[in-house]
Amino acid sequence: MRPATRWLVVLAAAASAACASKRDAAPVRDSDHERPLAADALVMVASDQPGRAAPPAPGQPEFRGLFPGVRADVKRRVVEFDARTSPLLVADPQAPRFYLETIVCLPDTREHETLLVTSIVPSHLHAALLAAGFTPGAPGRFRYEGDRFVPEHPTGDRVSVEFVYRDAGGADRAIDPREWIAHHASGALFGFSGPDENGAWVFAGSIVRAGPGGRAAYEADGVGVVIGLCCFGSETIAWSRAFSHDAAIDEPEWVARFDDIPAPGTPVRVRLRVLPE
Repeated sequence: MRPATRWLVVLAAAASAACASKRDAAPVRDSDHERPLAADALVMVASDQPGRAAPPAPGQPEFRGLFPGVRADVKRRVVEFDARTSPLLVADPQAPRFYLETIVCLPDTREHETLLVTSIVPSHLHAALLAAGFTPGAPGRFRYEGDRFVPEHPTGDRVSVEFVYRDAGGADRAIDPREWIAHHASGALFGFSGPDENGAWVFAGSIVRAGPGGRAAYEADGVGVVIGLCCFGSETIAWSRAFSHDAAIDEPEWVARFDDIPAPGTPVRVRLRVLPE
């Protein structure tokens, strides 16, 4: 095993052991909420363009804290982490289009082009996914071939992503994040038609590089893309089709649907499950 990846395996083993040691402990609750979210939180769809509900979970998850802000039900292979809607995700009549390049990022990175911001450590999320039996692949990238850039799509287990939150009326909601993303011209929802119709997010696993002094460095910890939309080549969770954030390669297309998104700073739990092939 390469030294650069050994520490992730150690983290995953520690996470799995921590989950086992807390088997009889009470499930973790999000202190940002006045009460636990309902077990049967409704999977909402966009009002004017119904999408697809996420597959039902195999029983109600019982989460155990593995790292700060990161929880897992290892038995049911479900991982969850804390986030909030971006503070910059504000409808502005002077700039009505909020173009998106990521789904979840770290603070002080891409708040101007993301749905959610999280303070977790991405390598901790990677370890929790390993502990829950997710298999990583590799992020996408672009190679220059002839006179154009050719995408190499990311690989890894296909992953269901759900946003679980409480709306302004106090109702519990669980939604596929694609319901918050629309084409800037047609208004079509992302991922339900065209080249992305059969797409999904995948556990790409970022990249582990040798850092200063030869120490391993998990690239998403520094770059800050936790769940990508465009391909940055460093994200922990990537969209299955690589398209570029560079407008010279791919024209920006996807914007936030403000009619369906809660207020900036709303606590959101991001729930990840492996999809069947």
